[in-house]
Amino acid sequence: MLGDGGLVKNLPVDIVKAMGAEVVIAINIGTPLMTREQLSSFFGVAQQSINILTEQNVRAQLALLVPSRDVLIEPDLADLTASEFSKGARFIALGEKAARAAADALSRYALSANDYATYRAALHRPPAPIDTELAFEGVHGTEITNPKVLEAQVGLEPNANLDLPTAQTDIATLYGRGDFARIDYELTGPPLQHGVRFTVAEKPWGPDYMVFGMGLSSDTQGENTFGLRVRYKRTWLNSLGGEWTNDFVVGTTNAVYSELHQPLTLSPGVWEVRRQREYTPEGFRRAAD
Repeated sequence: MLGDGGLVKNLPVDIVKAMGAEVVIAINIGTPLMTREQLSSFFGVAQQSINILTEQNVRAQLALLVPSRDVLIEPDLADLTASEFSKGARFIALGEKAARAAADALSRYALSANDYATYRAALHRPPAPIDTELAFEGVHGTEITNPKVLEAQVGLEPNANLDLPTAQTDIATLYGRGDFARIDYELTGPPLQHGVRFTVAEKPWGPDYMVFGMGLSSDTQGENTFGLRVRYKRTWLNSLGGEWTNDFVVGTTNAVYSELHQPLTLSPGVWEVRRQREYTPEGFRRAAD
């Protein structure tokens, strides 16, 4: 996964070379170092420290460029910084000026008029379709959750046929459970893609959850209420995905709620066991079954 290069690699020449790039056209638009006059505050000094660290990794990457083959474009940003979004027109003009200054170096890789027309036409050509029917290869990456329950929830079994729109819908369904930080799918089976595999990343927190809340209310009749609530929820009590939820309320009304949700089969259905009890001044009573 790639994010903001920032302090680590603001001009990742080595990454694109490792990916197989034969020619690198690098555009260095790093924020210029501030002047002495701009370093009159703590914020200015802190920002300059970041800029210096960034500049160091940029220079290390620039050293990897081969002048006889690669092209470096460096717009003169003067006093412009990365936060000045309202000055987009100036950025564009400076970028165009720097690119035109490198026209001779770039011309080595220019296409002829006919080749360029062919290239442009290819951009609008619809992509060749992959196999419309894909073999489902199951859910992978689980540690706490049960992949069999997940597969049953979307109605898929290993080697079942599905297409990409259906796969994307199934992923959205599984993500809605709330158990995962991320769900990806991967097409497999060279030379032609004929399989799809779901890979889940379970939340790094859980399966126990503790939630705290407070409520206050008042009206024109002088009625005031308040309540402090604590909820403890334990998910995946067993391989079928049982859940136990407990609520404790202290305030104008004191209450204790406990609910057990226990599926009886892998497939979701209506056969569940639920028990809920409420605490009142008279004691415990069954509130709902």
